[in-house]
Amino acid sequence: MSIVTAKEPSLVGAQVGIDVAQDWLDVSVDGGKAFRVSNDDAGIVSLMGRLSEGATVHLEASGGYERVARRRLVEAGFVVRTLDPLKVRRSAQSKGKNGKTDSLDARHLSEEGSSLQAHPPKSGFREELCDLSRTLDQLKSAASEMKLRANVPGLDPMAVETLIAASGLLRKEAAKLEREFVKRVKSSPLKERYLLAQSIPGVGPCLARVLVCELPEDLEAFTDAQLTSYGGVAPLDNSSGKRKGKARIGRGNARIKGALYMPALNCVQRQEWARSLYARLKAKKHEHQQAVVAVMRRLLLRAVQVLRRGTPWQTDRAQA
Repeated sequence: MSIVTAKEPSLVGAQVGIDVAQDWLDVSVDGGKAFRVSNDDAGIVSLMGRLSEGATVHLEASGGYERVARRRLVEAGFVVRTLDPLKVRRSAQSKGKNGKTDSLDARHLSEEGSSLQAHPPKSGFREELCDLSRTLDQLKSAASEMKLRANVPGLDPMAVETLIAASGLLRKEAAKLEREFVKRVKSSPLKERYLLAQSIPGVGPCLARVLVCELPEDLEAFTDAQLTSYGGVAPLDNSSGKRKGKARIGRGNARIKGALYMPALNCVQRQEWARSLYARLKAKKHEHQQAVVAVMRRLLLRAVQVLRRGTPWQTDRAQA
């Protein structure tokens, strides 16, 4: 799920749609015939020469391949809106546009991009920290998978030895990256947010790192409901007519959701508020995972409250 800031600039001037691929960009201006430029500095300079001043650019998030274009266009003074490709596709289908090519996608972005929600923009230093954080999580995950694989009964001894060695190497690289993250975040404008998050009982360095990188910078622009939905811990109704289905949680930001899980379990074991909330929901016949998600949601809201307020957690104050 994506969330949009409440303070987006007014969309004036030419509406430009850009479909992003690894090697090229397909571009449509005001719904016109698409043209193609290379997805590198030379191609983007060429593109900027063809855009009028004050143009608004709509481009899909495309696994990071949109980064160079977004950065260069923002630096040149254009309004750039990054859109969720799933929402773009659904929008096209709702208009009866079932065909899909790069040029068709660029035209649709140009024509309908202004009506779609955009991802909140990230500052340069936050994007760099986010790169480190996500890579760190990938290294840890790969190391855990290899270690788990090494414990399979009957696996060839040499395969076991290789998996254990590779797992150890990945963990060493992860530790090195973690030290680099702490060094950089403490010399960045996000230092205070990183330290404030850790003042909350149950929030350690790992969860603080993810919250700093993945939550929007302007928390005041969002409601609690929007942020818990973005974090993937908000219950969604699942009923129709006489059918009353079980509430479910949306997809949300998988990194926030994943980082909240173990701290929430730890809170259930060690903190009275979480133990009480979990027991109360279990007594109402909620399943284990539903009760844990409720604790995750409360923990996230506690973090949001502290980060909005800008002062450390205080036990004697009324808290969420």
